[in-house]
Amino acid sequence: SDHDNGILCMNENVLNAESLLESVKTHEPAYIKDDLFRHFPDSLRPSPLCLIVGGTGARSDLHADPFSWTGWNFLFEGTKAWRFYPNIAQNTDVAFQSRRSPFGVPDKSSCDYEPSQYCSIAGSWKSDVDTFAVKTACDASISLMPDLTAHPAAKQATEPIEYVQSPGEMLVFPGHWWHQTYHVSRTAGFAGQVLNGKNLRRVMEHVIQWCQLDTPEAELWSQPAQTIIAEIIGDAIDSM
Repeated sequence: SDHDNGILCMNENVLNAESLLESVKTHEPAYIKDDLFRHFPDSLRPSPLCLIVGGTGARSDLHADPFSWTGWNFLFEGTKAWRFYPNIAQNTDVAFQSRRSPFGVPDKSSCDYEPSQYCSIAGSWKSDVDTFAVKTACDASISLMPDLTAHPAAKQATEPIEYVQSPGEMLVFPGHWWHQTYHVSRTAGFAGQVLNGKNLRRVMEHVIQWCQLDTPEAELWSQPAQTIIAEIIGDAIDSM
C-alpha cells in the first residue's frame, strides 16, 4: 500500500461475535459504554463497532456522519492524520459540493457498495474531494493537499483542524463535522459512535430535520431519554 494505491478495510461485521464484542467493550471509557442507541429498533441501530485496517497512504473519504452523533476512534497500531472542517455552508455547499447519503435498513439483496436504504431516518454528508490527494515533498517535510485541478472549489474550504493520532490514543470528535483520515503508516484500530445525554437533542433534531417531522413540544426534551427516542423514532418510521 502506498499513497497512490492505498488499501483500506472497514468491517462492521467482524466484531459481531458476542464474546469478542463484549471483550472490546469492557475496555471502553464509561461515557462510551452508556450508549442510548440501544433504545433504537434493532434494524435501525448503528453497528456498535467497526474494525479499521489501513495500509500506508490509505485514506477515508471526506464525510460527515449520519445522526450528527459523537464519533470515537481508537488506534492500537500505526499513525493516522486527521483533518476536521465545520459543517457550514462554505464547506458543505461550496468547497466540498456535498451530497447526502441515507441511513436506514439496507437492501441486503443488493451487491452495490452503497445499497438502497429502506426506512431512512438519518443521512450522512459525502464529498468527492480528497484533501490529501496531492503529495509534495518540501525539504524534510511532506505536504498533502486537495487536487485543485479536479476540484477547484476546494480552495474555498476553511482551514482544517489537524491532528496526528498515535498508537494507544482514543480520539473523540463531533461526527457532524467534516473529517478525513490519512494513514501515515500501516494502522489498525476500532471506531464507533456515542449517543448519550449530552448529544441526545442534537441527534434527535437531526432525525427530525431529515424526516421533515413537526417540531415536538418543548416539554418532550425534559422526558427520560428512552421516551424521547421512542417518540421521535416512532414518528420517523410512521412518516415513511
